[in-house]
Amino acid sequence: MDNQNNGSKSMSYIMNTKNWWGPLTFILIISLLGVGMIGYQTYIDAPPMAGFSDEKNNQLFDQKTIERGQEVFHKYALMEYGSFFGDGAQRGPDFTAEALHQISVGMSEYYINEYKTIKGTQPDEFETKQINEKVKQELKVNRYNKSTGMVALSPAQVYAHQRVQQYYTDIFINKKGGAGSLPADYIKNPEEVKHLSSFFFWGAWVCVAQRPGETYSYTHNWPFDPTAGNSPTSPVILWSVLGLLAFVLMCGIVLYFIGQYNQLPNKFFKPATKDLFSADRVKNFSPTPTQKATFKFFFVAILLFFIQVSSGLITINDFVNWLGFFGIEINDSFPVTISRSWHLMLSLYWISTCWIASSIFILPILAKREIPGQLPLINTLFVLLFILVGGSLTGMVLGPLGLMGEWWY
Repeated sequence: MDNQNNGSKSMSYIMNTKNWWGPLTFILIISLLGVGMIGYQTYIDAPPMAGFSDEKNNQLFDQKTIERGQEVFHKYALMEYGSFFGDGAQRGPDFTAEALHQISVGMSEYYINEYKTIKGTQPDEFETKQINEKVKQELKVNRYNKSTGMVALSPAQVYAHQRVQQYYTDIFINKKGGAGSLPADYIKNPEEVKHLSSFFFWGAWVCVAQRPGETYSYTHNWPFDPTAGNSPTSPVILWSVLGLLAFVLMCGIVLYFIGQYNQLPNKFFKPATKDLFSADRVKNFSPTPTQKATFKFFFVAILLFFIQVSSGLITINDFVNWLGFFGIEINDSFPVTISRSWHLMLSLYWISTCWIASSIFILPILAKREIPGQLPLINTLFVLLFILVGGSLTGMVLGPLGLMGEWWY
């Protein structure tokens, strides 16, 4: 009997909203500390944005070139096609993983050619394996000089860098393979492709070069690539398993409390003192001027939803070419990077528009009066939203097509 009384008192304490400040404050502090720690570690453990040179200190490209390559990556919305460090659309390749593989293959090719030049014959299977192991070890060596901000590359790595540049020139300009769903001349400027290749090369170096004082790379040996010596480490496997188990455990705890909540007696739920809506009130409802001002928001939200679905259908066409059945080829004039950008952003726009309009619409009902001076502010908000949405959608088209020049960003 005492246990039941104690349980009832505990539940009464928990269900009293005045007692929620403690758990909510605890959650807030833990969340802020977690986000702060992650942000701090992100900057402390970030890989260096270094320049690269050969062993004779002849500069191949510097930090500014990498940053310009990053700008090209954003300018042409390539994250809506492929990915970088595993983050992106993944319709196309992960460019860091792809560049890393091209580097390892290029270095093996360099040493095989060197062997043939010296020996005058093709290396046998055993010698080829030795070359591949040499490439793995060489890729793992971190030659970053903090005082100069440069990474010294071996002759084989210099050769691989040239191979990476040619590879992406063939993809984005010469259209010899790779980015099959992008237009033939998606990037027309060879200099931009050169900067982009340097950005990808730097990303590949980050993925394979060992972090100082450690036996794994800056990305903890991601991506998996046996030809480059990248394989999961024990901590990666351990924390992946523990993370999955913790997720299952927390789901069980949440479901337990949901079940307990559904079995609470009625005394914990207070009925409303007055109905917010009644049949007569709905029947005799007449919208106020500010509520009428929200109608255009809802109309625009419907229009944005329709455009989002349409852009999604165009995005799907890049996968299955269903428009090709009707003889319509649209990928060259409206590439997947644009349609996917529209599809993703429009979902945010129409949901946000409905949220804003719903909040404005419900205010007079809750306040039981028309709040003065709101109507011009609501109309101004609509104009600002129109400019924001229209401008961003226009920029998503003009930027990747190269029609905005230096104004794209």
